[in-house]
Amino acid sequence: MKKTLFIVLAVMFAFSASAQKVKIKKGEIQLDGVSVVKIEKPKGSDAFVFRDLSGNQLFTVSEETKAPSGFPFLNSVLLFTGTNGNMQEISTKDIKYPFVFGKEYNMAYLVINSGADLITAQGVNMDKVNEFFKTSNRSVSEAFIAEIELAEAELAKEDELANSVELTVKRDGNIMANGKKIGRISVTRSESGSSCSYRISEYNDIFIASMDAKMTTDPEFYETKTYDGKVFSVYSGKGFSFLLDSNDTAKRLVRKLYYQGYKLGNLKEFFEEKKRAEEEALKAKKEASIEASGNIYNKQGYIIDKKGKKIEGLITLEFVPRFEAEGKRDATAEELRGYGNRVTI
Repeated sequence: MKKTLFIVLAVMFAFSASAQKVKIKKGEIQLDGVSVVKIEKPKGSDAFVFRDLSGNQLFTVSEETKAPSGFPFLNSVLLFTGTNGNMQEISTKDIKYPFVFGKEYNMAYLVINSGADLITAQGVNMDKVNEFFKTSNRSVSEAFIAEIELAEAELAKEDELANSVELTVKRDGNIMANGKKIGRISVTRSESGSSCSYRISEYNDIFIASMDAKMTTDPEFYETKTYDGKVFSVYSGKGFSFLLDSNDTAKRLVRKLYYQGYKLGNLKEFFEEKKRAEEEALKAKKEASIEASGNIYNKQGYIIDKKGKKIEGLITLEFVPRFEAEGKRDATAEELRGYGNRVTI
């Protein structure tokens, strides 16, 4: 227990940001032991105030979890506000930082590693600060809202089709349409317990699609992949539930696939025919490759030996190794020894 506490405290009081040691001492952010800027959080405010070492206010920063419309962000957004009232946004999606106890430490790390370069090891870059707050830009929120609006429009179309056929996911994983089973959905939890994998199959348990997702109730976009190589974006606004019939992620996955034309049902004959067609196509490709090589396999003909005797039968003659003629990469020792040296009849 003491060892664990020591490790946590060590992380809390000093961690690396772009190979720099960050500390906060008496309200001052230090990089490699040198004070560069002051940080404070006024009582009752969600925003942190950044000041130069003389105490002059530079800007405030808050970590927003919702767009101005109130819709939850998929990733939190840093909202910078200058002394002139202009605002700028930077998503935290690509900012990697260690978990620490202390909101000041988290905010210090996020701002330093946000890419705005307002604070460096040399102190506050006033040229960057002035340039940064010349105008207001809420493009992160605007892009997110546009993406959600588009996703919700798609959800409405998917729901309309699903409701017309009474498409539902049962608690036991059965997928139903018009009162009949058309497939199954199963969920496998990861070892960490923070994510899971969904598998969609048709009536005979033949694989149709899969998707990895977080075990969270937060809104999120996920990527599903189908048996035929298609990739679809699946948006879940309510997230995971241990009960499949109330699991919004499972519901959205099933409805997305159905809307995209994957109607499930008994597809055994379809997949058997697909397999036969693939085998025939592979066979035709091999035959075409062999014909182009000039090799002969079991073709009716004749040869005349050195005594002038005519011998008829099925002839095999290889000018190039069989593996090469069939378009393969690997060969057996027999294939390498045989070509170009003999004719069989």
